[in-house]
Amino acid sequence: MKVLTEKIENSQAVLQLEMEASDLDSSMEEAYHCLANRVSIPGFRKGKIPRALLEQYVGKETFLTEALGHFIPKALSQTLESRGLKAIEKPKVRIIQIEPVTVEAVAPLRHCY
Repeated sequence: MKVLTEKIENSQAVLQLEMEASDLDSSMEEAYHCLANRVSIPGFRKGKIPRALLEQYVGKETFLTEALGHFIPKALSQTLESRGLKAIEKPKVRIIQIEPVTVEAVAPLRHCY
């Protein structure tokens, strides 16, 4: 994962995360399990739907959105911690592009005196 960090006015930091497919693998698996337990497809029990069929049924975008919902908070937390930044509230996140997945987050930071 590539990370760009920039401090801006009003004690905020802009983080830009560019994720590779390998970064999202575990989150895609989490998304599959969550969606498989929520979606009903005739002929299959909940949680027993083959991944390819589920992805086709709900759509790749829904699948990716679910995966990003699992991945982004973890990635932002790790990035802030590794850079020694302390956010005082949840960062505002915006997805810039899908291929490769690029996310921009603006995090208000704690003043260090």
